[in-house]
Amino acid sequence: MKMKMFWNDIELFFYDWYLLHIKKPKCFICGRISTLQNYDGSWICDYHAEVMNEMGLERESREEQLND
Repeated sequence: MKMKMFWNDIELFFYDWYLLHIKKPKCFICGRISTLQNYDGSWICDYHAEVMNEMGLERESREEQLND
C-alpha cells in the first residue's frame, strides 16, 4: 500500500513538473501558467480556481438561507 502511494506521488510530481516546464498551459481567465484542467478541456490557475470555489460556496449558503 505504501509503495503504491509512493509511486502515485512520484507520478503527480512529474506530471506537475511537465505542466509547469514543458507544456505550460495558460489560464483562460488571466493567462498565467495553470495546473488545473476543467471538464471542457480549458485550463485554470490555482488562484481563479480558489475564487470560483468561494463563489460556489457563497451561492450554496444563499440558497440554503432562502430555503429556510
